[in-house]
Amino acid sequence: MPELLKGQVLHDEVSDMNYRILYVPEKESETTPGYWICMDSGTNVPKPFFTDDIKLRINTSGLVFITDPWLSADTDENSLSQASIAVRDKVYELIKDIVAQEPDIYDIHKRSALLKEKETQSGVKSNNLYNYLGQWWRNGMNRNALIPKLSNCGTGRGPDFQAKKKLGRPGKKGENGKILNQEDFDHFHNAIDKYYLKDTRPSLKKAYNQMITHMYTRKKFADDTDPEQLPENEKPSYMQFYYWVRKNCDVVEKKRRRSGEGKYELKHRGITGRSETKVYGPGMVGQIDATIGDFYLVSELDRNQFIGRPVVFFLKDVRTRMIMGLYITLDNASWRCALMTLKNAAEDKVEFCRRYGIHIKPEDWPCHHLPVSITADNGEMGDKGVEALITSLGITIENTPPYRGDLKAIIENNFNLHHMMMKDVVPGYVDKDAGQRGSKDRKQEACIDLKTFARLIIRSVLYYNNSHYMADYERTPEMREHGIRPIPRELWNYGMQYVTGALRTVSPDVICRHLLEPGQASVTEKGIVYNGLYYTCEKAVQEMWYDKARINGRWKVSITADPSCVDHIYLILPENETVRCSLLERSDLYSGRSEADIARCKEEDSREKAAYAQEEEKALNHLTLEIEKEVKRCEGEKRRDAKNSVSAALKKNNVNAQRKKEKDHLSGADTARQRQKEMMMDQYEDPEEYETARSAIDESIDQVLKDSGLL
Repeated sequence: MPELLKGQVLHDEVSDMNYRILYVPEKESETTPGYWICMDSGTNVPKPFFTDDIKLRINTSGLVFITDPWLSADTDENSLSQASIAVRDKVYELIKDIVAQEPDIYDIHKRSALLKEKETQSGVKSNNLYNYLGQWWRNGMNRNALIPKLSNCGTGRGPDFQAKKKLGRPGKKGENGKILNQEDFDHFHNAIDKYYLKDTRPSLKKAYNQMITHMYTRKKFADDTDPEQLPENEKPSYMQFYYWVRKNCDVVEKKRRRSGEGKYELKHRGITGRSETKVYGPGMVGQIDATIGDFYLVSELDRNQFIGRPVVFFLKDVRTRMIMGLYITLDNASWRCALMTLKNAAEDKVEFCRRYGIHIKPEDWPCHHLPVSITADNGEMGDKGVEALITSLGITIENTPPYRGDLKAIIENNFNLHHMMMKDVVPGYVDKDAGQRGSKDRKQEACIDLKTFARLIIRSVLYYNNSHYMADYERTPEMREHGIRPIPRELWNYGMQYVTGALRTVSPDVICRHLLEPGQASVTEKGIVYNGLYYTCEKAVQEMWYDKARINGRWKVSITADPSCVDHIYLILPENETVRCSLLERSDLYSGRSEADIARCKEEDSREKAAYAQEEEKALNHLTLEIEKEVKRCEGEKRRDAKNSVSAALKKNNVNAQRKKEKDHLSGADTARQRQKEMMMDQYEDPEEYETARSAIDESIDQVLKDSGLL
């Protein structure tokens, strides 16, 4: 005798009824029943049976196995209409969870509880759900068992149905219309596809007008370029067209095609899930994203100099809503900036806040970890550079499709929250009407520099993590039992203590190697040079790198650097050693600044130099003219003092004598001697006495000139 199996159909020859076996217990038992349902009765209630009784009746009472009659029906997927498939799939989604709960679903008391619970969740009445169950059981217990018999619905109008009069109520506004036929319905369908379902989103009225213009006109002659419209009783009215669209057009498909796939998924699709579903503890999944800040910033060096809007990155834990890391920059969003956000997530937040003049306790921001998985859009984290991140740090990157912010709504809503907290108190906020005619130019109010903006964002993050009450957060019964409020830090601490999370700490060496920006620095006799700044470290001093660079020439070394602060760079040595280098005193002027600050300073210097170039060139031209003037004067005096070629040759060979004579002339010694000679000649009559006195005076003058450095 064949074994009883789920889904088999038995025919009772006595009652002429067919029965489908719904459930057979794993082991034959006199106390555990199976269940079947009569396929020819009007009841949807399964009936219990015992295996031994059925086997006995098969042998003795005319109960025989027959071919499943449902399998002989036309259930080919390709032959089904879109309407039938839509109904089938909708019903299946409703009952798929409850039909799987066997054998509880066959027990009348348990079945009622399951249906009531489903009614609460879906809003579908339990009576309707019961009918769906009956259809499921009778027709084979598979998805196609739920195919509706639409052929039994309606008045039986076939494709050849022709109305005898105009259907519907008479028009109240004078619109007449016509008796519609299949040709009109074809025109309606073509008009919707051609004129209405477009991304330019024309109105239904405009689509109707275009249909009338192109499909309900009459040409007077073959080449008529201005055909006339048909009479009112030969063309459909707008209300007839409107009614047909409402009855026959799929509202979802209509919205999808007019909005575009991406915008539909973002703004119009149903929202039935939550991001934290099946995320049990902190660190399992983080969401990362960047946005352009809604504030105009100015230069720290000159607050009248507008520098644009910042880019803000956040990394947020999905389960606890805790902000794990952030990064603020003037650079365009890139995967390097995303890595800097991860670096901030993994570093000590007390030290990070101290760099911005904010003093906190470790418990105020207890995040110094990396998550296991990161959800991002297909932008910054879609770069090939993240492959190294995946390999080295073991982080899984899950990229959502472009323009689908709804798939990471937790991080998307975060930006709006922080901007709204500062909107009314920080000048330079970018209004929605910015740039429109008549709107106020908020750039003129801007006074906040990048570092100040970063401090404001950090303080708003501290407020959010420690004080923001999330009223729409779904707490578990365990959270309520422990008195955990929906505040990110409380959820984080609860998850760290009671729930298995996936957080991982990383060493500073790992951060330096994998999360900072790599580069090349040069070892010179003046220090280790990177981006025009000079650094040093104890290893370089001990091994006399700078002396070797002066003797043998400079050489390159691999480094990593933090673009947000130039105070330190990190040498990456071949023996997997990481050495921190600090700014030398000659570059200490740039301490605490970012690479963007320094680049901006250099750019301003370049602009200033370019603006001054014309003025400097003018001064240089004036100098050249003055030099040429003096040269011409000297050349003229030389020609005037020239004697002959012989005396000139003698002067060239007597340089020392000429040099001494020139010094005497420049120092005034020859003038002093001449005046002294004239005075002494008046005092001494004896030539010998005069010569003796003159020699003594000359020696005295020479000594004075030597002492003064003039001789």
